[in-house]
Amino acid sequence: MELLDFEGEDITRNKDKGVIKRTLETGEGLDHPNEESQVEVVIKGELHRGKLFDEREVSFSLGEGAEHGIPKGVELALEKMKKDEKAR
Repeated sequence: MELLDFEGEDITRNKDKGVIKRTLETGEGLDHPNEESQVEVVIKGELHRGKLFDEREVSFSLGEGAEHGIPKGVELALEKMKKDEKAR
């Protein structure tokens, strides 16, 4: 058997594949944060071949990510994550 393609989950509201989320480790519980929830995250930004350009821990309210240098697509993905989940 051969897997020919795998994209992950399209988490954009209009399903245009603008943000694709791949779960690396499943989180716990059933709840997801919503707008204005306080989140604490570890952000790692990597270029192709693993070159790290950003790595930091940040705490903020969802909806205010831009004030902390968090791209909108990352903030959208955080709304779909569970506690202790790891995703790309």
